[in-house]
Amino acid sequence: MKPKRHLKAQTLLEFALIFPPLMFLLVGFFDLGRAVFYYSSLSNAVREAARTGTVKMYGDYTDEADFENQIKDQVLAYGFGLGSLTAEEVSVVVDEIEGDTNYFVEYIEVTGKYCYEPVTPGIIAIINTTCWNGIRGIELTAVSVMRMEPGTN
Repeated sequence: MKPKRHLKAQTLLEFALIFPPLMFLLVGFFDLGRAVFYYSSLSNAVREAARTGTVKMYGDYTDEADFENQIKDQVLAYGFGLGSLTAEEVSVVVDEIEGDTNYFVEYIEVTGKYCYEPVTPGIIAIINTTCWNGIRGIELTAVSVMRMEPGTN
């Protein structure tokens, strides 16, 4: 039996064909994990800030802007890993509930937005999205709505 010399570089050729898609998938999974982490961190920060807003006495603040700034600071403090998150990307709404409100008089809604920029080459070209601030990325938004404690109006 003669040795097959024409298959000498078969393994190298198969590796060269499989390596780029394999690396794209691995880095893509890494990016997906980062996106989930950032969304989880943003969601946790917004939820904790809304909870802080429900516990703090809204009526004790003479200035509504001071109360909102403290809630925004809470989002920034709890936003682990969200270094580029600013107070302008966090909105706080304190409002009355429509209808019969004998017991709960107000609610607080905290919304946070974060522009996630993937590191996987070509993902933005494939998805083709732009955030609200003009950066090409994926917009992550988390909202938490909680009712205020009774008597905090």
